[in-house]
Amino acid sequence: MNPATIIGVDEQADWSVARDERGLPDLLSAMERMGKEGLTALLVEGGRKTAASFLQAGLVRRIVAYYAPLFLGEGLSALSDLTFPLASALQLSEVEHETLPGGWVVSGLVGVN
Repeated sequence: MNPATIIGVDEQADWSVARDERGLPDLLSAMERMGKEGLTALLVEGGRKTAASFLQAGLVRRIVAYYAPLFLGEGLSALSDLTFPLASALQLSEVEHETLPGGWVVSGLVGVN
């Protein structure tokens, strides 16, 4: 297995992502650079703003969600920065699910209703 390339916005990254006019990471230029460097897969780990940014830019092929049997009460949803009318809600296809020790994982390909 090839070692991972860490892409980020700080000094811990193997290479940094340029920022757009709003000061946010420029996702499209990051994807272009990945292609030039031969990187064909990206695992995005981040908060709700990161997830929303990738989804809104149409850069997500598969969602993998991990669930634990914990209910914390009030809080923000992982995708609380996204709102879609029902007619254009995100749909998953080829959905798979698995029970793991301590939780569940659900994944599927991203499509539009």
